Amino acid sequence: MSIDFENPTPLYLQIASDIREQIETNTFTVGEKIASQSELCQSYGVSLMTVKKALSELVNEKYLYIRTGKGTCVADINKQSNLIWRRIKV
Repeated sequence: MSIDFENPTPLYLQIASDIREQIETNTFTVGEKIASQSELCQSYGVSLMTVKKALSELVNEKYLYIRTGKGTCVADINKQSNLIWRRIKV
């Protein structure tokens, strides 16, 4: 987990990209709870707002979902793409 503070790409996008890559390479499994927001802040060395924005980006992209009171978990990307395909087909 590393980001480049010299890179002109916004930090939240770098974090989102790093987490997305971990999901796509099966470092995180479907349904697995990822680290808490405060743990991610410490891991990446960024503010809470930056982490929240990165997670929000991934929730919008349907890589993650939030379980109230439980944390942020990895979504099943393959299952969602099938649902989208069915909607378009019908």
